[in-house]
Amino acid sequence: MHKNRNWVSKNKSRHQELTTRWYAENTEKQLENSKKVYQKNKPRKLLYYYRREERIARATPSWVDKKDLLKIYKQAEKITKTSGIPHEVDHIHPLVHKLICGLNVPWNLQIITAKENRRKANKIDLKNLNL
Repeated sequence: MHKNRNWVSKNKSRHQELTTRWYAENTEKQLENSKKVYQKNKPRKLLYYYRREERIARATPSWVDKKDLLKIYKQAEKITKTSGIPHEVDHIHPLVHKLICGLNVPWNLQIITAKENRRKANKIDLKNLNL
């Protein structure tokens, strides 16, 4: 396993290319496997969900109008319904990250496809941080 991690860290773009290709060729298999893993680990997944809800609550300043946040989530829902493509609200700057922690505020939210959101995960674009 150690050799694999070393290879991945030295060949990030190649690893991403191979992973993307494998997923494209095995999407159904991956989705089926994900469902099985979810069912097997449902209590842990639910715990993760509730912890995420807590993180969002802690990252929401008291001065934020919750109605403004709700509008963005409703807009994502509307885009999903009209386009037929699942869209989600994403935190531009993640709420928890080793370099930066964002807030749950309207200007830190963007609507992107669910697929893009999974791909982005907890990553940040260091070029756009303006630090």
